[in-house]
Amino acid sequence: MITKNFEDYPEHRLKFFSLLRAIATHCFPALIQLSSEQLKLVMDSIIWAFRHTERNIAETSLNLLLEMLKRFASFEFCN
Repeated sequence: MITKNFEDYPEHRLKFFSLLRAIATHCFPALIQLSSEQLKLVMDSIIWAFRHTERNIAETSLNLLLEMLKRFASFEFCN
């Protein structure tokens, strides 16, 4: 649904990325515990959203990425 067609189900996409943002904000340690393949899938989803034709979805994903980068930078395993 995310990669095939950018026009279908925009409200589902927006809610999906809002959910990811809430997880990154409130449950970041859960993201760290994902396998590398699962974390790559999350990051790929965010990257796909950058290219979305709806501005609010692209903007939500960029804000999500910024929050995740800040959290990764402040997390203890980062040097």
